[in-house]
Amino acid sequence: MFACRACTRRCLTILFENTILLEVPKYAAPTAACTAKSYATAAVAMRPSRPARSSKPAEDEQEDQDEDGDEDDVKRRVSKSTQWAVNKHLHYLKDPLFIAQHVEQTLAKGRFDEAALLVRTASKDHKIPVSWNHLIDYQLREHKLHAAMKLYNEMKKRAQMPTAQTYTIIFRGCAASPHSKLAVREAVRLYNNMLNGPDERLKPNTIHLNAVLQVCARANDIDTMFTIVDSANGGLRAPNNLTYTTILNALRNHAVQAIHESSKRGPDGASESQLEEIAQLSIQRAKAIWDEVISKWRSANIVIDEELVCSMGRILLLGGYKDSEAVLSLIEQTMKIPKDEQLLIRLGMDREASATQVQEVQNSKSKALQKPSYKAPRKLSATHAQPGNNSLSLILSVLDKIRKTTLGPRYWTVFTKVYSVDPDAQNWHALLRLLCRGKNSTKTVEYLLQTMPKEYMSARTFRTAMFTCLGDNLNKSAFNNATSVLEIMLTTMRVPDMRAMSIYLRLAYANKRMFVEQAKTDVDGAKLAWGKQLTTALDNLWEPYKIAAKQFTFGGLAKVPHKRFLNETERERWLHDAGPRADLVALARKMIAAHDRLIFEGIVPTDVAERLKPNRNLLNRFVVKYFEDRERLEPGWNRKLKELEAQEEEDDKYKWVAFYEREQ
Repeated sequence: MFACRACTRRCLTILFENTILLEVPKYAAPTAACTAKSYATAAVAMRPSRPARSSKPAEDEQEDQDEDGDEDDVKRRVSKSTQWAVNKHLHYLKDPLFIAQHVEQTLAKGRFDEAALLVRTASKDHKIPVSWNHLIDYQLREHKLHAAMKLYNEMKKRAQMPTAQTYTIIFRGCAASPHSKLAVREAVRLYNNMLNGPDERLKPNTIHLNAVLQVCARANDIDTMFTIVDSANGGLRAPNNLTYTTILNALRNHAVQAIHESSKRGPDGASESQLEEIAQLSIQRAKAIWDEVISKWRSANIVIDEELVCSMGRILLLGGYKDSEAVLSLIEQTMKIPKDEQLLIRLGMDREASATQVQEVQNSKSKALQKPSYKAPRKLSATHAQPGNNSLSLILSVLDKIRKTTLGPRYWTVFTKVYSVDPDAQNWHALLRLLCRGKNSTKTVEYLLQTMPKEYMSARTFRTAMFTCLGDNLNKSAFNNATSVLEIMLTTMRVPDMRAMSIYLRLAYANKRMFVEQAKTDVDGAKLAWGKQLTTALDNLWEPYKIAAKQFTFGGLAKVPHKRFLNETERERWLHDAGPRADLVALARKMIAAHDRLIFEGIVPTDVAERLKPNRNLLNRFVVKYFEDRERLEPGWNRKLKELEAQEEEDDKYKWVAFYEREQ
């Protein structure tokens, strides 16, 4: 074996290399002996060397692996044709603006993976923070907060520096997130990083401050919100009107939620005095904030708008009478609308007189150039808040609470005539509720006939109007006003509201003050007059009743009287109109009761009673058929049992009322 010098050299070389490899530490670079040149006659297989340890920490290495994994996952999810299209787009898209526009268009089509692949690929050669902003915004709009924050971290690691708009997008997305606690934690962490970070270019400004405050307000986290407020200053993060609006709205929502949660607990919840204490605490904090707002407003450091005024006003509405009445002073202070009734009347009359004189000047055929004698329309103040729909709604709510209902039409005239506010549907219904509180049926009919737009009228509108007439039953004109409301409803709604018609029939019973006075001298004449009013009401209701009956009669199942079971389509049709059909039956039963009183109690002439009998019989057949069909088509439903249960509930209610009165 050792006779040949070449064989000896080969054996010694192999022995020497194996010995050196055993002594080399783990992960160490191979020595010179390990890289000895092999001869052609004796090639030696070398052990592969291990890579050197990276200087990055383990967390960064893991994040880099996650980024590569995300990109690989995206490439696996998209097709090869899509990858080819992305590369083709980037071949022509060289400007960051055009890349951002293309990403936005791709996201609008719902192709997130394609947009993400394009952005990651383009980030190797371009600075495209706007495109990354589009990706983050898309994930936040999909309520994927974790995915959005992952994109934000990946954006930084790809050397795409976030901009101020990036943080604004994240904060606003956190405010809209359904995961409020997680959103607050992420938003506050980012805000503090911006606040304490070394980059002066990305210090938080007022927009960022307001956005984070909205995140805390949505989560009802008042303590964290005031912690963020402490970071405000007089420079870059100077609070503005939106800042104070957010704070005041958060205080109000916090108090309302606390009161609501306590009321849900029932007897175990907070007492009435404790609920008042919760409301007063929020009001006191709001007043302290408002003092700061007024101080800055007077020094011209802040602008007061309608939203800020209404946020303060709605907090005051949580309090008692004095706090609610203070809203009128608040409106006078910030909008220059007087709270005195005489000044309101004068202001409205001046505007109406001015409008009349303007119309006269325009219609005049005189061409003489002379200065008109009328006053110019009232101009809005540049330093005060501009009245609008929100403040009009606030005023009507305040007047409803403090029961100063006569001021409602006065404020309405000033807002609509002087300040040209176009009332919306909510304003109109708030006005009708206020008139209902004041039992002003005449003014209600006037607004319905003359000014209220038809598109704002609904079943709720006419129910409120009918309740107004019912509350005004001591007025001799209440029944005539209710008849006018009924006529307006018939010209506005395709199918009249049955509950409004039931209230109308109740009013025909209740509006009898003039008949009571007449009965003192003429009993028979008073009975006949009251019977005539009931007959008129039934005649007015007959046509609307027939219109409703054609719409809701048995859900199209009247042609199958012997059918005992319904298929799925028929059952859906039957149940779809169950509520309106029940209201129609309730109206029919009340009309039957009215017919019985007129026919059998002799309060109408005989010929009128004979004329009413056919209608009464038709109504009775309708009610009987309804209950027969319901017992047949709804297994387990029993009319007598339901009426017995309803009577027991009514008796229990009166027992509790009597017990409560005895305890008091």
